[in-house]
Amino acid sequence: MARLGAQAREAEASAFQALVKEALEAGHIAAGAAFAEFVKAAERNPDGKIVDIFGGAWVAVHKPSYRLRKALAALGEIEKWERRGWVISNFSRHVIREQSVTAHRVACEAACMVFRKRFTDDGEFFTHSFRD
Repeated sequence: MARLGAQAREAEASAFQALVKEALEAGHIAAGAAFAEFVKAAERNPDGKIVDIFGGAWVAVHKPSYRLRKALAALGEIEKWERRGWVISNFSRHVIREQSVTAHRVACEAACMVFRKRFTDDGEFFTHSFRD
């Protein structure tokens, strides 16, 4: 009887991990699309760079559920962020050849929205940006 319970838990964890993997893929697509849209209208300097403060951003989760943390860890997509929470994936990688904090934030916010919508009971998702 205990074995059936363990098998059911393993199946549930596997199914949840598949949902998380789909969300990561959707988040990366959303981040790339948001960046592409942002750069169309971004003001540029004479060198062609976006006029903005240098910086970056990432998607983080505060108080993630155990199942979310476990699924992201199995996928290699989460790391502890000091005492503030956990960083999810690298959605900023879609910001190509730009150091604009706004470009990074726009991409990460699009990915963050995917997680907020799909995992409403699994943590508090937010975008953190910083200046360089």
